[in-house]
Amino acid sequence: MASVTAPSDGARLPARGGSYSITGGTISGGTITIETGATVISAEGSLETSLVNHGDLTVPHRLYFRDGSLTNDGTVTVENTNTDHAWLAHGSGTNSVVNQSGGVFSVIANANGPGYDSRIDIPTTNHGTINSTSGRWGEVTNHGTFNTDTDDTQNGPTTIDTLNLTTGSSVSVTIRSAGANPIHGTLHVSSSLPLSGNLELLVAGNYSPVVGDALQLIEAPALSGEFESVTSTTNGAAAWSARYETDGVTVTYGAPVPHAPSDVTAVAAVGSAEISWVAPDDGGSAISGYTVIAAPGGATTAVTADQTNATVTGLTNGQAYTFTVTATNANGTSAPSEPSNEVTPAGLPDAPAKPNVVLNDRTATITWETPSGNGSPITGYTITGTNNAGIKTVTAENTQVTFTGLTRAQTYTFTVTATNAVGDSDPSPPTDEVRTLAVPSPPTSVNATGGDQSASVTWTAPPSEAPITAYTVTVSPGGTTIPVAGDRTTTTVTGLTNETSYTFTVTATSSAGTSPPSDASNPITPQAVVTAACTQAQADHAEASADVAKYTTKLKRAKKQLTTAKKQLSKAKKTGKKAQIKRAKTKVKKAKNKVKTFTKQKRAAQTAQNNAQTRINQNC
Repeated sequence: MASVTAPSDGARLPARGGSYSITGGTISGGTITIETGATVISAEGSLETSLVNHGDLTVPHRLYFRDGSLTNDGTVTVENTNTDHAWLAHGSGTNSVVNQSGGVFSVIANANGPGYDSRIDIPTTNHGTINSTSGRWGEVTNHGTFNTDTDDTQNGPTTIDTLNLTTGSSVSVTIRSAGANPIHGTLHVSSSLPLSGNLELLVAGNYSPVVGDALQLIEAPALSGEFESVTSTTNGAAAWSARYETDGVTVTYGAPVPHAPSDVTAVAAVGSAEISWVAPDDGGSAISGYTVIAAPGGATTAVTADQTNATVTGLTNGQAYTFTVTATNANGTSAPSEPSNEVTPAGLPDAPAKPNVVLNDRTATITWETPSGNGSPITGYTITGTNNAGIKTVTAENTQVTFTGLTRAQTYTFTVTATNAVGDSDPSPPTDEVRTLAVPSPPTSVNATGGDQSASVTWTAPPSEAPITAYTVTVSPGGTTIPVAGDRTTTTVTGLTNETSYTFTVTATSSAGTSPPSDASNPITPQAVVTAACTQAQADHAEASADVAKYTTKLKRAKKQLTTAKKQLSKAKKTGKKAQIKRAKTKVKKAKNKVKTFTKQKRAAQTAQNNAQTRINQNC
């Protein structure tokens, strides 16, 4: 395995060359590049050049960088042997170690007795992964992942003089047993770095860290130990230090702030919410107050330390909210609590706008627009009328209601109230006034004049708020009614019984209804009217009736004689005697002539009787 001395244009160690060893005194020239796949199993000496590793580089001895640097995106292992240190050491010039993204850098210190260890004295910048199970580090600026795992079976724990932690990087420190402080210098933290999730202190055995709100610390079981607070600052950033004590390990990040409050509960109210919580551990410094933060919106409400509840106001009804709570002491403010349950504030509904009313006779129909429920759906409405009109309730899908049977000649208004789960709104403005019309007054001055089976009735039209459309005349006795048009004030009542006394009442009707009946008219008694024409018609009817009776008798006798004559003719025909047959035929002929004559005379009398009756009907 040949030693490598870099020429002026540098040396390249390709994979096909197998394994290499970098040895010798002072190595200078161009950059030494270890290609991907190449393996350098041993490197020692004093470099006045840079070393770039894309492959595998093992440093089992001391390798000094007098004026150069090590850049790695492959694998570097620094592990001491039984007889020597494994160092990456710096000389008098400018030098550094850069572990690129994708590079893996391991430091292992074997337990080979005192005085032999593994260490990195050169300032190191890490973008990849560093695994340090043991060994000593000078200053490390970490952009990537830095894992330390202290183990006393090795030659001491990992120690770091100065660790610069940058945003997005991750450091994991595992303490497995009693030993030296893994970080014995100062941990410098960028002021813009959110620490949570970036720095983890893993504890095994009986070691227990202080769990601060700004540091995420993974605890092990059986926690115990005594802790001291160490406060320092460097360049305006918080300082953190950890050191082993006989009773445990001390971890301090500034001064302890309270833990986050727990069990945050919210109850919605009108435009607000009532928030309660359980007070947390104060971190060793008394809590001075709490702050409740609403989401969305970020509205805050502060209360004093003696309160574990608060009212958050100014919320939007109908908007869902959750709430977190922070606790504050003299050292600062805790992390926010877990969010509360989600609540939605809601208020009373808005009052409905002025409703509309339409009156139809004694029926009022009220309509309105749906108002805002202010975060809680409207469940119904209550409609109230004045002057004993009544109260009606309807469900939310209805925006119309009807009041019937209103009192005549009365004025009304109506209001609407909306209801939701919170309660009732203010009443709406009242509707316009509506007034039901009065029915007409009764007609007056009703007068009757009798006739033959009839009467003439007159009256005076009454006052009325609406035009009169009809009158009704009622006959007493009998109760017969006669309708009369509204523009008339007289009528003739027929079909009365002569020689019977009658009176009459009249009612008036408008769109508002029908008046009470008028006072009764004067009584009248219809009388028949007899004329000469009537008398003559009656006499003619009597004479014709007598003739009808007379000719009816004669006709009956003639028909009987005809029947007898027909029988005699039948007998004569049987004798065969011509004289007898001739006489019998003569009798039959005479009888038939009588029947014919009397039938004609009876019909003439009946016609005269009917004509007389017609004249009676016309004139009597």
